[in-house]
Amino acid sequence: MEIHVRENEKLIEVWLTNQEREKPEIKEQMAEIYRQGKERRFLVAVFLSGREELDELTSALLRHNRDKLARQEVQRQRKEKKGA
Repeated sequence: MEIHVRENEKLIEVWLTNQEREKPEIKEQMAEIYRQGKERRFLVAVFLSGREELDELTSALLRHNRDKLARQEVQRQRKEKKGA
């Protein structure tokens, strides 16, 4: 578990692995972190590691974004031709 407190942003970030999030002692620590966050009026953001392969998902996301940008560019060019 990693905890980052960002005082200037009133934010507590908690990073957990899949194994950690199931442990009873971690659940107890999280309850305390939530309590402290509430007292201090901080937002508690919990980030959980995923179950998928990061390389594959990142590659798929990049392909999707590239394709989406290409479609948007084609639509923009079509609109320009119609307006000309």
